[in-house]
Amino acid sequence: MNRRTISRFVVEAASVLLSLSILIPFFMVVINSLKDLAGSAEMSLTLPKIWHFENYVTVYREANILQAFKNSFVISFAAVAGLVIFSAMAGYVLQRRKNKFTEMVNLAIMLGLVVPMFIIPTYVLAKNLHLTGGLEGMILVCIAINFPIGVFLFSGYYKTIPKEIDESALLDGCGPYSLFFRIILPLLMPITATNIVIQFLSVWNDFGTSIYFLNSQANYNLIMTTFLFFGTHSADWNYVFADLVFISVPVIIMYLFFQRFVISGLTNGAVKG
Repeated sequence: MNRRTISRFVVEAASVLLSLSILIPFFMVVINSLKDLAGSAEMSLTLPKIWHFENYVTVYREANILQAFKNSFVISFAAVAGLVIFSAMAGYVLQRRKNKFTEMVNLAIMLGLVVPMFIIPTYVLAKNLHLTGGLEGMILVCIAINFPIGVFLFSGYYKTIPKEIDESALLDGCGPYSLFFRIILPLLMPITATNIVIQFLSVWNDFGTSIYFLNSQANYNLIMTTFLFFGTHSADWNYVFADLVFISVPVIIMYLFFQRFVISGLTNGAVKG
């Protein structure tokens, strides 16, 4: 084996080991979700002596997992759909129309990447607008929080799409809305998939906003159900870990479905066509 082959082997082996290390926390969660209360409290990586599959039945029943999953799905689907459409449209205008006004608007939006959200004023505003009794307030706040990163990602991707595509479509009589939805939007599949994954993970796991806007058990999303297994002085860690498995599985499935779209490229084919 020459030096180049050895180096390649070392790099590949290190990559595999690092990839496997990411699975250790999830392995710990799954293993401890199948232990009794005392065993799960140790938070070790040892296999349980007795497998307590009934932990999942208890969590499913007491946390009302189906209702919590429905709330999480509604919030995440509505917020991500709004984020993709609004940030894609905003990024297109900000990237294609360069003037002082759009630069000021872009600067204001990008400040959202570095300036933290002030949750108390946001909650008071939402309460005055009567948006705190259901899921609507949570959806709108999630859109507002994640809008800057969506615009940032789309704006960067528009630089790879030649303006000649826009000009050709306009010369062929295509209106602005047809240009965007029929010509430009299909070219955004890779960055749209990336945006969906990032935004979905952010909204699905948003605990800080949920604790303020989902303050009744009927509105709990999945991540809020973990509260049901924490007491004042103790926690049922076996149920908490089982609940975390319920929270994680939809995210893993969603990622496995979309990850093949994330790195695919359509821009070169559009230009050649």
